[in-house]
Amino acid sequence: MSPLVKLLSSYDLTFDVVGVFPNHLKHIPYLAEKVPDLRIVIDHFAIPPIKEKQMGAWAE
Repeated sequence: MSPLVKLLSSYDLTFDVVGVFPNHLKHIPYLAEKVPDLRIVIDHFAIPPIKEKQMGAWAE
C-alpha cells in the first residue's frame, strides 16, 4: 500500500477517487480493506455513463 494513502489517513484527510471509467471503481474495496480508517470520496459517483445508457458495470 502506498505510504501516501496511509499518510492521508493518519491526518484524517480524504482520498478522492475520480473514477472516469467503471473499472476504476473495482480497486476501492481493496483500498478500504487495507486502510480502514481512510475516508474515501467517490467524486460525482464515478461519472456514470448515463448518456450512453450503459449503466450495468457502473451500477454493479
